[in-house]
Amino acid sequence: GAGAEALLKNGTQHTVGAPTVIGQVTSTGEMLAVDDLSSDERFSAPDELPESRSELCLPLQVGNRIIGVADLHSAQPQAFTQEDLPALQILSDQLAIAVDNARSYELANQRAQEMSLLFEISRTLSGAPLEIEELARIITEQFSRLLDAPSCTLSVILNEYDEFNEIYHPTMRIVGIHQREDAPPSRHEVGEVSHLWRAKLLDEVLQTLEPVTLTLDASDLHPEERRYMQEHGLGTLLIIPLAAKGEALGVVEVEIPGEKRRFSESQLDLAMTAATSAAVSLENARLYQEQRETAERLKEVDTLKTQFLANMSHELRTPLNSIIGFSRVILKGIDGPINEMQEQDLSAIYNSGQHLLSLINDILDLSKIEAGKMEIAQEEIDLNMMIQSVMSTAVGLTKDKPIQLLRETDDNLPIITGDTTRVRQVLLNLISNAAKFVEEGHIKVIARVRPSQQGGQEVYLAVEDTGPGIAPEDQSKLFKPFSQVDGSPTRKTGGTGLGLSISKRFIEMHGGQIGVDSEIGKGSTFWFTLPVTSPEDSQLVSDEATAGEEIAQEEPETTMHPAPKVVLSIDDNTQVINLYERYLNNHGYQVVALTDPTEAVARAKALRPHAITLDIMMPNVDGWAVLEALKGDPETRDIPVLVCSIVREEEKGFSLGATDYLVKPILEEDLVHALQRLDKNGDIHRVLVVDDSDEDLRLVERIIQENTNYEPMLAPGGQAALSVLQTSAPDAIILDLYMPDLDGFTVLDTIRSDPRLHNLPVIILTGGDLTNEQRAYLKEKSQALMHKAELQEEEFLSHLEELLATLSTQQG
Repeated sequence: GAGAEALLKNGTQHTVGAPTVIGQVTSTGEMLAVDDLSSDERFSAPDELPESRSELCLPLQVGNRIIGVADLHSAQPQAFTQEDLPALQILSDQLAIAVDNARSYELANQRAQEMSLLFEISRTLSGAPLEIEELARIITEQFSRLLDAPSCTLSVILNEYDEFNEIYHPTMRIVGIHQREDAPPSRHEVGEVSHLWRAKLLDEVLQTLEPVTLTLDASDLHPEERRYMQEHGLGTLLIIPLAAKGEALGVVEVEIPGEKRRFSESQLDLAMTAATSAAVSLENARLYQEQRETAERLKEVDTLKTQFLANMSHELRTPLNSIIGFSRVILKGIDGPINEMQEQDLSAIYNSGQHLLSLINDILDLSKIEAGKMEIAQEEIDLNMMIQSVMSTAVGLTKDKPIQLLRETDDNLPIITGDTTRVRQVLLNLISNAAKFVEEGHIKVIARVRPSQQGGQEVYLAVEDTGPGIAPEDQSKLFKPFSQVDGSPTRKTGGTGLGLSISKRFIEMHGGQIGVDSEIGKGSTFWFTLPVTSPEDSQLVSDEATAGEEIAQEEPETTMHPAPKVVLSIDDNTQVINLYERYLNNHGYQVVALTDPTEAVARAKALRPHAITLDIMMPNVDGWAVLEALKGDPETRDIPVLVCSIVREEEKGFSLGATDYLVKPILEEDLVHALQRLDKNGDIHRVLVVDDSDEDLRLVERIIQENTNYEPMLAPGGQAALSVLQTSAPDAIILDLYMPDLDGFTVLDTIRSDPRLHNLPVIILTGGDLTNEQRAYLKEKSQALMHKAELQEEEFLSHLEELLATLSTQQG
């Protein structure tokens, strides 16, 4: 009846050993029959079955285990007779087996589902990204799914640096939060300190590395924990520790709003297994992040070192400009006659300045190589001519010693491909080193072709000397930066110890090798090899070298028009180059496009163009670095470069920049040649020199006065230059870029925006070898210049053609 249904409903609990029939049977494991519950003093009828008079309870037993009972009731007394018992016993035994099988199947099925879910979580975590934020999102999402929790939070322990106290201290911060759609909004944010930090509960979890479950109705709940759960509307809070190799990394908080939930032992075991996988993934992510941060710090340190070297070299060049320049001026007698003693002193000053400049250049070369910014040109190298040139220079190195300069080279050395300047630098460095240590005897330059280890051919170049020789244990030091065989303060020869290290880098960048053969008392032979270019590659080089001639010959010889003047246009935007072509081709110019700025020097050497247009604002390559490279190579430095940049394509906004570029220390010949290139038709009379350095102003003034017929006008800074430009218009300007009051770009902006001055030739003056900050400065300033001084298409092209025509007159 209804009472029986109520008694047997699912979830009714009975206590083992309780003073009931069921309690006694579960304790003894023996069948028990009560004939009349109303008269039996031991038991009474259950509240759910008040009409029950007799009760029979049989244990459901499998082996020695009692897994339940079969409890029978009747409204009649003595309803169960002895004859019923055997059959009922057999029935209970069969029922016990069936119940046990069903329960075992259910447990196995549940375990299989749990293991499948655990495997899926482990697989997800093992393939998770190594960024902690993304990993934290995955961990909290998986724990929410595993424990059917609306909200999960992951907090990790971090060692944070306290700048005020200059110490590291641990802090636990939230790194991940997962909220199901049915969960109330979280009051936490990623990045904030966990509310558990410094709490007694957290200490317990981190020390025992065991999970802790809190329920709001627990009598032993800490007041702070109770307040937190009440404020967040939580009925249950589960804290799961994350630990790897016995070290606590953090905790996962599983929040159950409202309801009181008991997690089974099986669920907690499963959660701890998942926590182990999560901890391993978290530790890997933390190690990865630490390694990445370390790599970034090392990269930053390397960048700072490179920038420091470049900055120091730049600062040293400024006083060298005065030392070298003024000593040369006085030695030439510009300031009047000098006596023999004064000439010796000034020569010592001049030579020391040149020596210091070479040391600075070595440091700059090394910093460029280490920063990965050293580029090797690809051009044809005539080794016979190069060796002859180097030996002519080397005569001055041995003029004060009884040393013979000898040459032993093959008559037909092949033309190889490489950077002439760098190979020449290496060979001259080896001869210079030999000249330092050889007191008498000979220095011999050797060059021959031999088979290479790769199966082709290579050129073997060597410098043999009759010096003191080098011990085997010292030979390993030779090609290391800042290393010297004799590093003592009393050594006879100076230097930074960079020459051979830089030479090694240059040769390796050419695909060759460098080394030394030496023996104490028998002299030394420093050698290096260069691969011989294959015939196919040689043909390619040859084709590129003659490209300029082919362009000049494209027009039939029968035409009455002069051959077009080649203009090399370096720009990543082909539409801009097409615009140049459409306009300039009609004015007698042949535009050659170059969209890869890294080939600028090689292409300029091959074409020998009339002029170069250069876009400074290119996305992947710094136009100022291209300009530096062009002006730093002896074969391309005299080619006029016009900075032409577009700002907004839709408005065709263009601007024109400098027409030449000089690097301090200013060499007399370079400055004079730069002015002569601009004034072959004699239009230049007055030259405005703008520089914040009084010494540099005086030096440039003296060079112009003594070597040209121009009138120098001096402006000690950018502001003074603008004042001069308002009252008078010079014929050319020599402009320093870096001035504290008003930088060179602001001056250039004024020039290009003034109709009287927009075609005025401007020679940029800089310290050279720019740092990253200086390049960024140039980019920012030139971008601002383009916005301020942009010209519309027709106006821009007209100015460009005027400048090119002026150059044509000068070069004609």
